[in-house]
Order: sequence, then C-alpha cells, then structure tokens
Amino acid sequence: MSLFVQISRMLGVEWDSLCEAQLWGLAAGGVLSRVNQESFSRLESRRPKEECIEILSEAWGVYEPHHAWGLKYWLENEGHSKECLDVLSGKELGEQPNCGDPEARFGFAEANREILEKYGLMAWDHGNLIQAARWSYSAGYISSDDAWDWIMSSAKTIQDNYSSWEHYGFHWRLGFEYWNDGQPLTSSFREAGAWLLMNSASPWKKLPWDEDLTYIPQ
Repeated sequence: MSLFVQISRMLGVEWDSLCEAQLWGLAAGGVLSRVNQESFSRLESRRPKEECIEILSEAWGVYEPHHAWGLKYWLENEGHSKECLDVLSGKELGEQPNCGDPEARFGFAEANREILEKYGLMAWDHGNLIQAARWSYSAGYISSDDAWDWIMSSAKTIQDNYSSWEHYGFHWRLGFEYWNDGQPLTSSFREAGAWLLMNSASPWKKLPWDEDLTYIPQ
C-alpha cells in the first residue's frame, strides 16, 4: 500500500476500498477529470445521472449502451490520433465528420509533425476514454466491471507509452490543442493541469508513475 493511501486512510479520507492500481487509473483521467471536478478516489461521477447522459450525447453522440461501446472502440483504435496522422499523410480532413477547422488542425499537426508521428494523440484519446468510462457507468450504460476494464486498459497503455506524469500531461495538452484547432489550453484546463503537476494533494504527486497496475476484479 502506498504512503499516499495509508496517510489518507489515517486522516479518514474515504477511498471506497480501491487498490492503488485503480487509484492510478482514475488519476490518469487527469485534466479532464479535474476540470469536471471528479473524485480521484471513486468510480462514480459527481454529476447526476441525467447530466452524464447529456454530456455523453452532446459531446460524443452516445445515446444508448451500444453507442458507449462504439465510442470505446473508436478511442482505442482510431480517435483523434488517426485523424491527426491522416492529416500528416496528406488526406483531406474536411471529408471527415466533426473535424473542426481543417486548416488550423493541419497547421498545428505540421508544426508538431515529429512528435505527433511518434506518439500520435494517444494520451488525449486514452485520457478521454477514462472519463468516458466514468460517465458511461454513471449514466447506466455499462457495468462497474466494464468501466474498470476500460479504465485499467487505458491506464496500462498510458503507462507503457509515457515516462512520467509530466510526460503524459504534456502529450495530453498536445491532444487538447489539436482538438481545439491549434489554440492553447483555456484557463480552466491550464489551472487543472498545474494543480495536477504541483499541488501536494494531487494524485500525480502522490502515486508513482511505475505503480504496478495489476488489477484483479473483486
């Protein structure tokens, strides 16, 4: 058990009996989870069920359980990474749905070509998937076991491809800026990132990057 969890439990902080691997998985929800004022110690979203349903429908086009599974597949296998790499290979972004500003995205991708060709936008896609899993569970679209499977699979992908919380956070920011048509983080996202990296209460400051992510469902 990590010192972070031991001290928290001594102080009476409720961790819902989550193991360190699960806490790490929630921490990998990162900036998006922080901006949405989510707990880093429990699976359920702090937003009511109706609001989770609304977020999923408006942001991701998810209206039913099978749509949630489709979103999972897209984020794991394509996501904005595929769109970005398509842009760099010369494909016409404007032919794709929900592509934002094609010219702005191309300019951003071209300016960051070397790093994007190596990593894609994996941090962005998998960070989003972790939060989508929490909303999908809270909306009643998937079970808690399914949500943890989604979260821990993405957490392992993140851990395997980046070297630290800082490295992961940097790449998540690149994903946000690509999605935001080359524009920098808005103030709320910037403040959330700073909190995660520097605040002593942040799980990124407490949980080691190389945490054993072996997770055995209860």
